[in-house]
Amino acid sequence: MLAIEANIVLLPPSSSPPLPLLLPPPPSLPLPLLSLLSNNNIPSNTTVSLVSTGLQQLEQQQPQPQPQPPQLSQQLQQLQQPQQLQQPQYQIDLLDSPRPPLYRMRRDIRTVEQLYLEWTTGSLGCPAIAELDRRYGSRWRQGRRDELQFYSLRREIIKEIDRITHSERVSEATAMQRVQGRQVREKWSLDKLCKTLRQEAKMRYK
Repeated sequence: MLAIEANIVLLPPSSSPPLPLLLPPPPSLPLPLLSLLSNNNIPSNTTVSLVSTGLQQLEQQQPQPQPQPPQLSQQLQQLQQPQQLQQPQYQIDLLDSPRPPLYRMRRDIRTVEQLYLEWTTGSLGCPAIAELDRRYGSRWRQGRRDELQFYSLRREIIKEIDRITHSERVSEATAMQRVQGRQVREKWSLDKLCKTLRQEAKMRYK
């Protein structure tokens, strides 16, 4: 048999230093906290408290979300809330009503100006008397004797305003103020003023 001689060479340990283990850097703590933690004489409960304090300081250093201005916040809340439309106390839709509405003139009006507004622009969300007359004529008050009489008496004031407007060549607002001033000077009720104007009109056209 042939003897095989094997030489085993032991390599010396490597002189190169071991590769470092790559770990994420720890969060940077304030210097006073690091100096306190390096002291071995600090009790464990104090160390835990200091670590908690340091973490709170780090959280405070992070940028916080900016609060919205109060005015902008209110606007956003208003946009998110459903819009509620204010409905008038009384409302008559002339366009959706093929028949003339049974409108009753207001009995609580006490001045010429209030009557003029009800007649020309409407009151409490209802159409103006002039608009009812233009669309339906006398049909909106037919069959109601009290409404016919009340309308005819109150119309004496409107006729007087028209007469002053055309005879003296002034605006309707100016003529209305003159009739209103007469009511105030005489201290008359609206009924008394209407009846007086009716008598004056009869005397004028005799």
